[in-house]
Amino acid sequence: MNSVGVETVAKNMEWNLYPNPATTVITINISSENEPGNIKIYSTSGQLVYEQRIGQEQSEVSIDVSNFSAGMYTVMLQSGERVSTKKLIVK
Repeated sequence: MNSVGVETVAKNMEWNLYPNPATTVITINISSENEPGNIKIYSTSGQLVYEQRIGQEQSEVSIDVSNFSAGMYTVMLQSGERVSTKKLIVK
């Protein structure tokens, strides 16, 4: 609820990340209802290792992870005011 008692409902971001675990390329499918935003990938130490701007019309993004070190990463999708994260394992 906001300050005047009106309930606001945040839209959930719907997106998928595959394959996971990955070795060469990951694909991110994004719901068509998203606003323009960014995809960021962080290492476990918090270092930004990848960033890409996404347009409103983009529903699929492929990212080459073959040069990433093996390990766990956090993939963050930001669209408008919404932020969602998923874990990625690179072998």
